Amino acid sequence: AAERRRLEQERAAAARRRLQQEEAAATKIQASYRGFKDRQAFNERKRSSQIFTRSSSIGSTSYPDSSNTTQEETLRLKQEPTTSIDSSASSILSIKYQRKRARSNLSTHSKTQETVVTEPF
Repeated sequence: AAERRRLEQERAAAARRRLQQEEAAATKIQASYRGFKDRQAFNERKRSSQIFTRSSSIGSTSYPDSSNTTQEETLRLKQEPTTSIDSSASSILSIKYQRKRARSNLSTHSKTQETVVTEPF
C-alpha cells in the first residue's frame, strides 16, 4: 500500500513538472512571437515611409519644374536627349537627401514638449 502511494505521488509530481515546463515554454513562445509581430509592424511602417519618400523624390526629379524655368529653357530641356544614368543618379541622391531630412524631422519630433520653447510672435 505504501509502495503504491509513493508511486502515485511520483507520477503526480512528474505530471506537475511536465505541465510547468510546457507552460513556461508556451509563455516564452508567445512572448517571442509578440516581439516578432512588433518587429514586423515596425519594418512595415519603415518600408511604407521609404516608399513614400522615394515616390515623392522621383516625382520631383523626373519632371523639370515648369514654375521656375522659362519657356526657352523648357523647350531646350525637352529637345535634349536625357541620359538614363544621369536621371537615376539624381533620383538616388534626392532619395538619400529625403531620408536624411525625414530622419532629422523624426529627431526633432521625438524631443519632449518641455524642451520646445514656444515664444509669442
